[in-house]
Formats: sequence, structure tokens, C-alpha cells
Amino acid sequence: MYSSHHLAFDRNKNSFLCKLTLNANPNPYLMKNMNYWRSLLFVVFVVFFGSLQAQVCEPDTTVPSLGLFPSSLPDGFLGSPYSSTLNAGLPRDTTIIGQVFDFCFYRIDSTQPNLSTLGLQFDCDQPGCQYTVDHSKPLNFGCVVVSGTPTQTFNDSIVVFVKAAIGNFDGTSCTVTDSTTFEALEFKVPFRILLSNSISNSAEFGTVSLMPNPASDLVQLDFEIREVQNVAIEVLDLSGKTVKAVRQATFLPGKQNVEFSTGELAEGLYMVRVLSLDNGRMSTQKLMVRR
Repeated sequence: MYSSHHLAFDRNKNSFLCKLTLNANPNPYLMKNMNYWRSLLFVVFVVFFGSLQAQVCEPDTTVPSLGLFPSSLPDGFLGSPYSSTLNAGLPRDTTIIGQVFDFCFYRIDSTQPNLSTLGLQFDCDQPGCQYTVDHSKPLNFGCVVVSGTPTQTFNDSIVVFVKAAIGNFDGTSCTVTDSTTFEALEFKVPFRILLSNSISNSAEFGTVSLMPNPASDLVQLDFEIREVQNVAIEVLDLSGKTVKAVRQATFLPGKQNVEFSTGELAEGLYMVRVLSLDNGRMSTQKLMVRR
């Protein structure tokens, strides 16, 4: 004579699954205390589920119109923890060839490129990033948190795809007329993951300096090394792409100076990187090119 119960949390559905097994002659004591267990389960659900929701974001209901706000994400930096929130304004219906179609629910579905390829992920204020449309409001609101630690540089737009289910709203409820969803909206959000957010000067090369800076033509790079090193010197744009290979050579210990031209570079901000090919250590210095 025994009874058993099993409790598990389904993260995909953000809900608890409870399985209770009783034999043909259940234990009277357990049956008597069933209400206690149900109450305890409810308390655990509320506390745990509430804590999950508190970890995400709170929608900004003052967003002015359809779209994602802000219109671009703040810069991220390679290897540095990142977190930023986008607020969404989503319509209750759409018009196609003169006919109005009601939306029953939305799902913030995916991104292009997939954020995981950049070392990032997105989470929403609603479970599964799905939103039931409130037809009493011209705009519905939600928010998305982009977070993680960037693993590669990026300088483009993230495309966010929002899928929707079409139905009929009768003034009280919305009935889905098509079980399939379609990509109703897509938003392009400019985003950059940069090489560095600071000047990095490794002790490997002493103090790295550039003169003149800002520069319009020739620049002199000064650094110092303590032992024989195979060194690569490069100019990078702010996305981390090499735009000029200055020199790759073996340098003897002591003070070094390398002169190079910026004539082929467009105006703007760059990073000059001094990289040891022997141990991977590097120093970077900002360089401003002006004409």
C-alpha cells in the first residue's frame, strides 16, 4: 500500500508538471492531507515562477509607435559581459489589401543572424516570448533582453522576426482561424561588437604611443620589448577587421619605432595593435585619422 507524487518544472512551457500515483487502496493519511500538498505546490509555483519573471524585464508602455526601441543596440565589446533591453510596440491588427485582420497572439520568434553565433541570447518578459493581444489597446507592449558575452566582432543589423496568429476578435475574445503562424513583422536593429572598449597596454611592449595623433599622413609608432619577439603590427577598424597590415617581423630587445602611412585610410577612429606571435600578448592604441 503506497502512494507517490513527482514534481518537475518544464522550462519550455514555464509550468510545473505534477504526477500523482495512488494504488487501489490509497493511504488514508495521505488522502487526508492532499489539500496540504496542493497548497504547498501552489506556493512553490508562485514563488518560483515569480522569481523567473523578475529576472527578465519590465515593458515600457510609453513607446511611441510600432517598432523596437531604442532603434539600435548599444555597442558590445569582445569578451565583455553584455546586457541591453529592447522595448516593443506591437499592433492589435493589420490591413492587407483593404481587409483588416485581427492578431490573437504574437511570438518574438528568432533573429538573423542567430544571436548564439555571437555568444549572445535573448529572453522576453513573457514565457516563450509569446504575447496574447489586448484588443482594447492600439499598441501592445513587450520587452526583450539581449545578453551574454560576445565571442566575435560584428558590425551590421540584427533582424528580429515576430510571428503572429490571425483570428477573429468578437469584442470579447479572439479565436484563431489559422493554426499556422506567419512572419508578420521584422525589425532591423543596428548593432556593433567592437574589439575593445579601452586602450590595452600589455607590459610585454611597455608604453605604446603614436605620433602625431590625430594623424593625416605619416605616423610613428613607438614601443619597447624585453626579448626577441616575432611581432605583427596591424591597423584595425572598430569592428575588429584588419584594414592595414603595417609590419610582421622579428624585433630585437629594446625601444622600437615604426613609421607607416595612413594615406589609404578613410577619416575615422582606428585601433593599432601590436601583437606577439610567440605568446599572443598584445597592446592596442587608438588612432584618429583626419584630413
